[in-house]
Amino acid sequence: MPEAAERENSLAAQTKRYEHVLPRMPSDPGEIINFFDTCENLRELYDVSNGLRAKVLLPLLTAKAKSLINRLSADAMGDVQQIKNFLLSELSSLVASIKPASTLLHAHLMRHMLYSPVASRTSGGFT
Repeated sequence: MPEAAERENSLAAQTKRYEHVLPRMPSDPGEIINFFDTCENLRELYDVSNGLRAKVLLPLLTAKAKSLINRLSADAMGDVQQIKNFLLSELSSLVASIKPASTLLHAHLMRHMLYSPVASRTSGGFT
């Protein structure tokens, strides 16, 4: 019986206890702030201890977020606020770098959409 009680109090058992309550991290960077707010509210509601909060959060992160937080120290990975601040800063810079690329792609597609009907109306195309 002591073995069962020990398993019940293990870190794995404690984090598994909350996995059905907390949402998974969204892949859309615009929803990440809401994700962290929701997790914080639910951790308060279920009275998750401070020492367990970051450990419960880690399995919920996306693969990209997990790869980013590998740069943090072990102490920083134990603090939800440091994880949140780090991910928000990293992902916001990533979004900022993606936006100009998507604008260029959009401009290329628009040029192609405008060029194709005009080119199809001419018999020999543009020379």
